[in-house]
Amino acid sequence: MTKYANNLFKIGQPELARYNVQFFKSLALTSDEYNKERNYRLLSDGENVFVRGIVSTQRYHEYGVDFAFVVAMIVLHENMKQNKGVEYEIRSAALNESKLDMIIAEKYTHEAGSFGYVSTAIKVSTNDLGNGSLNFTNVLQVLQKNQKGIYLIPRRDTIFENDPLIIPHSKKPENVFPLFNDMGFILNTSKDFVQELKSIKTIKNPDELRVKILFKLNNSRSSFNGIKKLSDIFSRRIDNEISNFTKLLEMCNKAEELNLEYDLKEKLRYIISDIILYGKARD
Repeated sequence: MTKYANNLFKIGQPELARYNVQFFKSLALTSDEYNKERNYRLLSDGENVFVRGIVSTQRYHEYGVDFAFVVAMIVLHENMKQNKGVEYEIRSAALNESKLDMIIAEKYTHEAGSFGYVSTAIKVSTNDLGNGSLNFTNVLQVLQKNQKGIYLIPRRDTIFENDPLIIPHSKKPENVFPLFNDMGFILNTSKDFVQELKSIKTIKNPDELRVKILFKLNNSRSSFNGIKKLSDIFSRRIDNEISNFTKLLEMCNKAEELNLEYDLKEKLRYIISDIILYGKARD
């Protein structure tokens, strides 16, 4: 209906659009079918107010920024009590009035061959209008000496068996809280991931991986096209030997440290993760 109304204005028929609005208003006065209660999600910008979304009063449950942060802290605290010696730190965070995105990693790392040292991390994210209101995703933090590290995000249904916990808006609170009682399948995975990382074959050809990353960044349809400081990082050729895989990780680390808009950085993490772990980026 919105597309139809916008098109009427676009082709110069605003009166017809207004007629349709008045027609449905009149129906709402006489029929409950057209007069259902809805919650309106609003955004204000100075004196202007915009409708961000229209949601059901019965089937929509918001598990927003404050809920996500508190639940994440409780879940991690409980896991620390059950697994003595485990500690966490917030390594990355993005926040606004309707969105939270955090990466929280274990402090202590495990040796992982050519990958250096790794630790399990958890990505906590909210989405006030998407399919998943609250998501918990397993992430790998990969550290090289004297570097902040990069984050590899395994795909679902791969050798890593990385199944996230996704809580939809339609799920009632009484059915949500029991899900947090057993988060071990997301939190305590470092040792399993280390074994999988050591078996990855793509690292034998680090320069091929570099070229694939650079191609994704410079593609004409890429969101990164034109960000020279990013493409410059991956433009320098490295020898195609497994001993030089650390040089590729150093490039990825420099890319992670760039001050990019958060959604762009998240997209970059997926590109690097897919190419390093699976040899190619997803479509």
